[in-house]
Amino acid sequence: YDGVFEYNTTTGGYRLLAERETDIFIGAGPSKEQKAYAEECGTEFVYTQLGWEAFVFFVHKDNPINSLTAEEIRGIYSGKITNWKEVGGSDEEIIPYQRDEGSGSQSMMLRFMGDTPLMEAETETISGMGAVIERVVDYQSRAGSIGYSFRYYIEGIIKNPEVKMIAIEGVAPTAENIQNNTYPIITPVYAVTYTNNPNPNVARLVEWMLGEEGQYIIEATGYVGMRKDD
Repeated sequence: YDGVFEYNTTTGGYRLLAERETDIFIGAGPSKEQKAYAEECGTEFVYTQLGWEAFVFFVHKDNPINSLTAEEIRGIYSGKITNWKEVGGSDEEIIPYQRDEGSGSQSMMLRFMGDTPLMEAETETISGMGAVIERVVDYQSRAGSIGYSFRYYIEGIIKNPEVKMIAIEGVAPTAENIQNNTYPIITPVYAVTYTNNPNPNVARLVEWMLGEEGQYIIEATGYVGMRKDD
């Protein structure tokens, strides 16, 4: 917190950017509420895509389900599908966890659901991506759990061997499948700035992140860089 770069949640990051307390936020796109708060603050966000990320769903590794369709997931999270046997799994109740409002994954989940209403959370909404992973892997009490997050957070940061990311439409959320656009739920990773920032280094940093060195770091870190046709 004393350095140039500060780790934050999506909610906190967008709040600070809207209040012009920081110059740049790197992450998923904002929620409607976060955009509205920026307008209240008189701040106009500017979005520059840096790369791609997969939105993923995960279960305990012992869950026999390896793939679901997008419609099956919407069915689970709308409350229409309540037992794993309805999607080819065990005869066990599905416990779908949700994230807290304003988090990057919850905003992405709402975009994924589209016109399908998201059910009221049967269990409490969970603050922090690490916490929802812990609930899903708590196999003794939550054997039928399912949660959602972003691929790199699970694969590159948490690395919990008890977690299994499931394929969507039979396509696994690998870096290769994000790059070739076959995994069906991908989302941009943005550098979000705001208009009329007098700091000249903001534009320099964004330009560098889009250049050869910046894209190399994005790839080496575990995200997927910009495609040639982007």
